[in-house]
Amino acid sequence: MSITVKVGVVPGSINELGLNDGAKVSDALSAARLSGAGYAITVNGEKATADTSLSNCDRILLTKSIKGNS
Repeated sequence: MSITVKVGVVPGSINELGLNDGAKVSDALSAARLSGAGYAITVNGEKATADTSLSNCDRILLTKSIKGNS
C-alpha cells in the first residue's frame, strides 16, 4: 500500500509525493531532496520531527526557524 503527501517549503513550492505505508517525515524530505536543517517542521499544522509518522494526504511544511533576542 502507498500514501500520498504534500511537502512544501516557505517560501517556495509544494510537491506531491507517493511514499510507502509507514513512511516518516525523513522519508518524505529525502524523496523531495530537501533537508530539514534550519527549518521548523509541521505536519498538518502540528509541530513535527523527522521521526514523525505520516498518513495519506498529510501536509508537511518547512518554515525558516526565527529566533529572537532574549
